[in-house]
Amino acid sequence: MQRLDRNRLIGRTFPFAIDIPVRFDDLDIQAHVNNVAVAVIFEEARARFNRENVLADWVASGGSAVVAGVQLEFAGEMEWHPLHIRTGVLEVGRSSFLLGQIASQHGIDTAFAETMLVTTRDGGSAPFPDAVRAKLEGALIV
Repeated sequence: MQRLDRNRLIGRTFPFAIDIPVRFDDLDIQAHVNNVAVAVIFEEARARFNRENVLADWVASGGSAVVAGVQLEFAGEMEWHPLHIRTGVLEVGRSSFLLGQIASQHGIDTAFAETMLVTTRDGGSAPFPDAVRAKLEGALIV
């Protein structure tokens, strides 16, 4: 399995950041955040990013987006404190885009994610309009 290129994420400026609370149920027997819970926390931040920033108009017009692939890497232990999730766009295609995310706790990067999303309409992939492309390009990680 090819590893994420963390240099595409570390030290970059992200257009969106949010603190997601860690629930007691997210912890394992060692009081660390379970790796499946980290995926759900990334998903929550990703959904808020898409809804609040780039896909609201697309969804309102009858389009949607589906996850085509997710890659997660863990870089440190996470505990029962909120996770700070930074999210932004790494690449924009014709009907797909790649999001990058970093989870951090106490100022330390603890997990990284890349998620490929495909925009769809009427049951199949569909190119997004120029207005959506502009929003995606405006949300690039720099």
